[in-house]
Amino acid sequence: MRALGWLVVAGLLLPLVWAAWVSFAAGEVARPPIDEWSIRWHVRLWTDARWRTALVHSGLVALGAMAVALLTGVPAALARPTVLGRLILLPLAVPPLVLGVGLLPTMHLLGLHGTLVGLMLAQGLLGMPLVYLATRAALTAVPGEVLAAARGLGATPWQVWWRVTLPLTARGIAGGAALAFVVAFNDFFVALFVAGPDAETLPVLIWPALRYSVSPVVASASVWALALAISGAAAGRWVLRARSGE
Repeated sequence: MRALGWLVVAGLLLPLVWAAWVSFAAGEVARPPIDEWSIRWHVRLWTDARWRTALVHSGLVALGAMAVALLTGVPAALARPTVLGRLILLPLAVPPLVLGVGLLPTMHLLGLHGTLVGLMLAQGLLGMPLVYLATRAALTAVPGEVLAAARGLGATPWQVWWRVTLPLTARGIAGGAALAFVVAFNDFFVALFVAGPDAETLPVLIWPALRYSVSPVVASASVWALALAISGAAAGRWVLRARSGE
């Protein structure tokens, strides 16, 4: 079973390895280099203003969406399960394409269409149920006696949350934050409807590049996007886990 598990993991990671290999191609065709390797496409990615800006936009949007998901998902998880808690899960049940179509007139009405703030709010909507579920799962593992003891010793509700509940649920919150970051960084469908020329993210830019011409710069962009997504998720997890003293 362990060998089968490693085989499945290897199969899932193979496309990532192929993309990283192709990103060092020396020619204009997206083929893995054999004899001649080059970093020209990585250099082009960071020297081309459009690609560089899209990569930066994706990182900023992912960070903002993670913050929105935390500010909405965590308080909702702390409250008792209500109808609101069930409504928060709706973005998971709605196809991203349908969600993007619904957000388009909303963002126009708010004057946020084509802005980074609008993208952050829209992507935060996708990450909110992930943070909610992860936090709720972590809260179920917190002994009620510990919270009752803190309140019995005179702690205010805020002190109970900050000094008891948060350290004990930091792992779950960090996991939800990491998921929200990765989902926002890699989302295409919602960004396609909400983003504009001034707020173009990397997935939105990669799509036409793949549709009309497969260039090794797309593989380079995929490698950097993967690296930044993993780094951002790890950073968010580290920040939240630092509060728990681990």
